[in-house]
Amino acid sequence: ASAPEAEGACGAGHDEMACVSLLQARQADIAHRGLGGPPGVEREADLAEVLRGVAEGRAEPLEVRKLLPRLVAVMRSKAPGVSKQKLETVVTSVVDSNGDGLLDREELRLALGMTEAVAEGEAETELVPYTGPIPMNVSLAQMGKQGTTGYSWEESSCCDGFNYYILEGAWFTPKFNLADTIGDPYTCYILMHLPGQNCNMHFFYANSGEPAPYGGLCRCTSRSNDWADLSLWVSTSGSSIYWPKR
Repeated sequence: ASAPEAEGACGAGHDEMACVSLLQARQADIAHRGLGGPPGVEREADLAEVLRGVAEGRAEPLEVRKLLPRLVAVMRSKAPGVSKQKLETVVTSVVDSNGDGLLDREELRLALGMTEAVAEGEAETELVPYTGPIPMNVSLAQMGKQGTTGYSWEESSCCDGFNYYILEGAWFTPKFNLADTIGDPYTCYILMHLPGQNCNMHFFYANSGEPAPYGGLCRCTSRSNDWADLSLWVSTSGSSIYWPKR
């Protein structure tokens, strides 16, 4: 089935079984299709449709082995500086969190930013507003000089070349879970390149960087939110906000 056919069959008022059948056929077609040239917008849209179909319970779990080459190719087209090996590791060990070789509904709901993070634990139940400068109509250099609470943006890097601006000791709401077990902020950044992702890719927060021990959190906000829509809070569990350099 073509994308318009699948979309039409799965709209409001259409037969549910027909919708599921078309999505499964679409899933099988994409999983077995060769790369056939450089990936583009249409290919990413195909994969986004398949991944979200599983996450929304409209299709069966995906076999990682069959989908991995195509998924990695699309993600590399969005983040060409990330190695193929690193992308494969993120998919097979973070997205497929239970390691069973299948991407199931709960795993994809988490990895695609479809699960709202309500609380981060006892340490952050009392929200203290962050009152430092934010990157709205002001340069990062100026922001570094305007901190009012000891917090300011700084340039930094990690993980063999991942460069970013960091606001240490802060987190934001509204937020969505991406992962709870990552070991570095670079992995959090890579997760935001999954096709079908719900996240705003310009910023995220994590407590998975230095200093150890790593907390493993990776959080984003919806792509419908901009920086001005966020509320910032002082973190007591080691979280920092990352703004990847482009």
